[in-house]
Amino acid sequence: MTERPAAESATAGRGTAGRVTAGSADLAGLRIKGADGELDAIASLVELAGERGDLDVLRRLAAAGSPDAADELRRLAGAGSHGAEEGLTGEA
Repeated sequence: MTERPAAESATAGRGTAGRVTAGSADLAGLRIKGADGELDAIASLVELAGERGDLDVLRRLAAAGSPDAADELRRLAGAGSHGAEEGLTGEA
């Protein structure tokens, strides 16, 4: 049996819990799948954006109808993150 290189490994670019990490090559694929409406990809994008505090991504996902993104924006707003409320009110 031939061993696959790390870049081709099924777990390459994933954290200890099997989640995709922000720096992984899978991020572009997640964005494509998320744009196609795949719920697992959207959930991963929300998680990554929340970890990075990426309010722009969270706002876009919330505007596209992701309740998880809206929840994350509320969480960040409650934690005092400047600008998180804008994603909830539609103000820019």
